[in-house]
Amino acid sequence: MASAVDRRVFDPDKKASVRVLDDSAATARRLVESRITAFTGEYDFLSTLSKSRVVLPGEGVMEGEGFQAYPTVEHALQASKSSDPTYRQSILSSKDALEAKRRGAKAPNVDKQAWKLKSLVVMEALLRDKFRRHKGLRQQLMNTGTKQLVYENEHNDQFWGTCKGKGHNHLGQLLERVRADEKEGLLGILLWAKQVFNATSDSKVRLDVSVTREGHPLP
Repeated sequence: MASAVDRRVFDPDKKASVRVLDDSAATARRLVESRITAFTGEYDFLSTLSKSRVVLPGEGVMEGEGFQAYPTVEHALQASKSSDPTYRQSILSSKDALEAKRRGAKAPNVDKQAWKLKSLVVMEALLRDKFRRHKGLRQQLMNTGTKQLVYENEHNDQFWGTCKGKGHNHLGQLLERVRADEKEGLLGILLWAKQVFNATSDSKVRLDVSVTREGHPLP
């Protein structure tokens, strides 16, 4: 008996019935192959929990006075909930991103609805900073090609991802947006600079760009 994913049809050349992959199964397989749903293992770099130094938008680009880097996107995202120095230090001193997330859930005086809107802006800026600041991670993002990025999870986070196929998947969508802009080259750099510097449309920001090939400057 044919399995649920197979069906049998008569082949006149072979004068016998043969097994063929059911159309619905083939469609399902193509869908799986065109998506990345686990931000772990090979695709751990897509996770907000993965280690990658980033800065909050408008708070510095290079190390120096007033510069504060965070070890992960999650640390920085949670820190952005409040400008209180004591709170931010507690986030920064968290042993890992999960602890930073737990501490961030107790951030003081946070309007949850307003935070949802703000968090989308902050997350986009942090992702741009992450993949612009770290060349290796940027290349890994480019290597995902045109695959749909879906943050599928089991802890019912339907805002940043999906759970059992339901959710907004904002993280995945923002990653795809950053990937598309980075493919355009200069556009990715300009959008990163605009958000990191908090530049407005009439702001003037000087950028010194160094172009290299295999680590060597080009004329």
